[in-house]
Amino acid sequence: MEYVTMSTGGQLRSQPTCARRVGTALCAALCAVSLPAWSALSTLPAQPAPDALAILPFTLQDNRIFVDVQINGLPAHVLLDTGGGNAITPELAERLRLRGQTGAALLGAGEALTATCEVKIDRFALGRLTLRHQDFLVVDFAPIARAFHFEHFDGMFGAEVLQTHVVALDFSHRQVRLYAPGTVLPESATMIRLPCRFHDDKPLVEARIDGVAGQVILDTGDRSAFTLYPAFANGSGLFSSFARQPVVITGYGLGGPIPARVGSIDKLELGYSAAEVDAKSRFSSQLTVANVTTRVPALSRGAFAGTAYAGSVGNEVLRRYDWIFDYPRGQLYAKVNSSIDAPLRFSAPPAGSVE
Repeated sequence: MEYVTMSTGGQLRSQPTCARRVGTALCAALCAVSLPAWSALSTLPAQPAPDALAILPFTLQDNRIFVDVQINGLPAHVLLDTGGGNAITPELAERLRLRGQTGAALLGAGEALTATCEVKIDRFALGRLTLRHQDFLVVDFAPIARAFHFEHFDGMFGAEVLQTHVVALDFSHRQVRLYAPGTVLPESATMIRLPCRFHDDKPLVEARIDGVAGQVILDTGDRSAFTLYPAFANGSGLFSSFARQPVVITGYGLGGPIPARVGSIDKLELGYSAAEVDAKSRFSSQLTVANVTTRVPALSRGAFAGTAYAGSVGNEVLRRYDWIFDYPRGQLYAKVNSSIDAPLRFSAPPAGSVE
């Protein structure tokens, strides 16, 4: 996810703390998508995997991954966001009797700024794994929780855990498994590998959108299939395919609603092309998705309006695969799961969700 922070003087600035990481979590649209046709399929071998440090069952709510954790001994229901970072709600901070320092305001997916403060968490327990002395932001997610009728939404986590562990995101078994850094999980010659790099803690992979080269984020905080960022859409000429589409509300994020034009791209290619892959590589390193329903946000302000990245791939596509996120090595791996042929869903935001 992409977002920026604002200084007290109203100037855009980079934020080196976890304020930079919360991003546009929970902002993605519910938009129709077509069945992805990947150019490479993989099967992870049946050999046993190393023991996980923690196994977290998860539920999909509004196409988002929620897990149960403990924060300073209190139970919490939080979102896993590969494009965001550690944050809790003011209500949970109050229950924990935490008093923090005022942080930078966040410019999220919507156009309004969101105030934050910074706190220190002594014990962040993810199943059997307990992380000590973790930095968190306190962010008001209540408007998003109301918009999507989340009964429990206590916060989120992402970059801080992903940067220090190998993480298996197993949609097949609805599990998040955490492994020690350096762990080598089972591999096969047909495994799909996506080399990635990072900017502001966000995992970026090379991509082509209808033949136009760019970089995209694999973002579990985005519930849609693909979000094409408006600056890239305009600069590349791709916007012409969406220009006549009506603007509709496609979601709700930090800072307000997400109006967008919804259309389709013919082909989304992720990773390196066959010509770019080292001939000695054991892995396939490109995925191709055909006929992807796509939204282009119609915003003049906010994270989506102010980024040069091409876009983000969300859970409506990601959930059809099982993933290994190996941030320490800069690698992502995927295999098709049984949901590949599941009906693709489209739902507008709930009635009355836009405040």
